[in-house]
Amino acid sequence: MPNAVDSFVDAQRLALTSSLAAYLRGEIGHGDMQRCADKIFNAWDASALATLPVSPREQAFWCAMWTVQHLASPGHWRNGMAPRDLTVILDVLEGRVPLPDGWTGRRP
Repeated sequence: MPNAVDSFVDAQRLALTSSLAAYLRGEIGHGDMQRCADKIFNAWDASALATLPVSPREQAFWCAMWTVQHLASPGHWRNGMAPRDLTVILDVLEGRVPLPDGWTGRRP
């Protein structure tokens, strides 16, 4: 049975994967992607869940969030880093691949 943090991650992962897929297809812009990330960070801040232990699934989610926040920008799109790394993150979020070695995530 999922705990409250896992339930939060599962719910927010749906919003993140939907927006990230649309971003990678060019259907939404950098600002829209950043607003999605900000909304999730704000929901976390309001949740009071930070005292519970961190699971590997949650670490992957936060890695995705920080990667989106950092790479969803015109400069990173142009240099190819955003499409490359965010495609990996989308695959992780959708359960197709594990979080790559060396990639990690922490709570805000």
